[in-house]
Amino acid sequence: MAARDLGLVDEIGPDEPDAFAAWAAERAAAAATGWREPPTPIDTAPYRRDELDDMRADIFLDRDGFAAKRRAFLGVS
Repeated sequence: MAARDLGLVDEIGPDEPDAFAAWAAERAAAAATGWREPPTPIDTAPYRRDELDDMRADIFLDRDGFAAKRRAFLGVS
């Protein structure tokens, strides 16, 4: 629901597998034959800024032991 409210998805299908399959087939048929106006773009600047702040904290402030985890992931001692 949050993704729909943010405009990241257009619709949310039903939970039940058979109902979802029918819903998905209907949506695919409609998409194949129709034209829809694209949604309004989302301003991603605040999300990019938050991500850069998180990266800065990880890399330069070694938040949560990032340096050791990075070395372990790369296999560097």
